[in-house]
This record gives sequence, structure tokens and C-alpha cells, in this order.
Amino acid sequence: MRERSVDGRHKLFVDMLSGLGKAGVLENLILIGGWCQNVYKVYFGDPPEISTLRTADVDFLIPNPRKIGKGFDLPRFFKSIGFDEEFSVMGGYVKYVHPELEIEFLVPELGRGSEKSHEVKELGVTAQPLRYLTLLGAHTMKTKFCGVELVVPEPAAFVLDKLLVARERKKPDKRENDLRAARQIGEYLLRDRIHEERIGLIFSSLPASWKRRILEEASQCSKDLCDVLKQALPSGSVQG
Repeated sequence: MRERSVDGRHKLFVDMLSGLGKAGVLENLILIGGWCQNVYKVYFGDPPEISTLRTADVDFLIPNPRKIGKGFDLPRFFKSIGFDEEFSVMGGYVKYVHPELEIEFLVPELGRGSEKSHEVKELGVTAQPLRYLTLLGAHTMKTKFCGVELVVPEPAAFVLDKLLVARERKKPDKRENDLRAARQIGEYLLRDRIHEERIGLIFSSLPASWKRRILEEASQCSKDLCDVLKQALPSGSVQG
């Protein structure tokens, strides 16, 4: 197996985005997960407060599989740039594996006990349903990364999602990464009134059970962020 390198991973990631962008596929996908941290770092002008993350995991959310207009053979594309297919026996979905990167496709889980995988025929892939992804899919923005236009969650929604899912992580290092990203990006957003207001507005729109989880995690990683979230709560709500 080829040795992994930070530069090689970044180049492959950008080349992959460029190919998907030229094919018009990125219009139907939302980049979520750790690589968003790198996108935000560029978007905000490379602030030192936001660290660079060169994770091997790349996650794409397909928010509306039924609304995909133009079809594209994603398995063939990934094979052409050196990825192999790897089938998940437990989840029933396929991910695309390269010595530098692993690509997974996700869809929002609509109700507990839904099917283990979702076939997206227009793209030739199977996607894994996961909880809480509606938060990311409902609040997005377009930006450019290394010359490629793509869709990512609003930074405020990304921060709230990291706090929401941290407890779901089975590996302690994954949980710590989520909380670190929430703290770094969240506290950076608090410097700007518009972004601070977006955090409060999105948070106030969430179900009460989600708010409780987010507040519990925020209280452990950032007092400033936790204080802003509490201010967005109506009196007598989830804190009790």
C-alpha cells in the first residue's frame, strides 16, 4: 500500500472535488464532516484560531435523493481516480477507499428503524442513513475551495451539529475532535454579530431534546458558546 501523505491527501481531495464539480454532481451534494473545517478556514481568511484537519474521511450528504435531476456514474468516476469499492456488511452500503481518502455518502434518517442503506440510483451509490443530518441539510451555503464551488453547512449549523453528535461517537478521539471543532469555530463565530445571531436562531429552531444535548456538550467545551445558547432559549424551556 502506498504511504499516506498530507500533501497527497489534500491534492486528491481537491482533484476529486474538481472532477465532481465539472460533472455537475456537487450541486446535489453537501460536504459535511471534518473537511468542512478546512473549507471554513479558507472562507474566513485563514485565521490561526481554526486548525487545519487532514482527515482521511470524506462525507457527502445527499439531502434530497429524489430531486436529483442529472444522473452520473459515481462508482465509475471514483474507480478512474484510483478508488476501490468497499462493502459494509453491517450497514449494507458501499464506501470508496483510496490509500489517502475514504468517501461515504449519507442521507438523513427519517424515523427510527429505517432501512440500513438507501440506494441512490441516479448516482449509482448506496448511502447510509444517519440521525440529525436534517440540521445540516436545512442550513447551507455555497463557497469556493481551491477554485471549486461546493455546498457546505453554514458554520453555525456545523458547530451545533458537532455538539449534537459528539455523544454518539464510540471512539474518544472522535468525540474530542468534534468538541474541539465546535469550540474553535464556535468561539470564532462569536466575534461577528451576524454569525452569533445565526447560532442563536438555528439553535432556537431545534427540538427540545436536541437543545438539551447541545447545551450539555457546550457546557463542557466552551463557556462563551454555552452562554450564547442559553440566551437564545425562551424562559422556562429545556434547561429544567
